[in-house]
Amino acid sequence: MDLILSFTICISAIIGSIIGSWCTFHFSIKKLEKENEIRYHEEKYSNLISYFRSFYESSLVDYTLRQKFLDETNQAWLFASDEVIKNINEVIDILRPGAKYQDTVKEKIVGKLILSMRKDIIGKNKTSLKTDDFKYLKLIKQNSK
Repeated sequence: MDLILSFTICISAIIGSIIGSWCTFHFSIKKLEKENEIRYHEEKYSNLISYFRSFYESSLVDYTLRQKFLDETNQAWLFASDEVIKNINEVIDILRPGAKYQDTVKEKIVGKLILSMRKDIIGKNKTSLKTDDFKYLKLIKQNSK
């Protein structure tokens, strides 16, 4: 009887170790996958914001950057949330030739896009920022005399 009890305890310990190791491995892999996904989104969203400058700043008419923005926009369909895609489409509407929007309206639409990207990266409930909190900052060159 003691032999059976010892054997049962030994087998239980081995099975417990295997299950514990598997759980640790599984959750470590899931965490790593999530970190990689966040890093990928950060990189892609940063590119979108950087390339967007070529539309926003009238002194920077760089068609190469504009094409990169459009390429990144198309690629966003593969990974971005629905909210981000809808907000990208709104931004594209204000960028169309002949579109007449006041700067405050443009800034609000872009702010909405940036906020949706932020929520996509850090989580919807982890920010208290609003669309109006976004301010598009740009350097204004002054003429030197």
